[in-house]
Amino acid sequence: MEQPVDVQCPFCGETFTTFIDLSAGGQSYTEDCQVCCKAIDMIITINQKTGAPRVTTKRAY
Repeated sequence: MEQPVDVQCPFCGETFTTFIDLSAGGQSYTEDCQVCCKAIDMIITINQKTGAPRVTTKRAY
């Protein structure tokens, strides 16, 4: 099940929508910013009680 999530690019500061797969549980991967095209590390954690995802972003080097 994919869910849309708004994230803010740590490089350009723009917000864009990406989709995360909740069935995969917690995960991390690299995705390019849809605005400035720089690589962003996406870290997804799932709240055990509510099932709500939390997305943390940081600059990928």
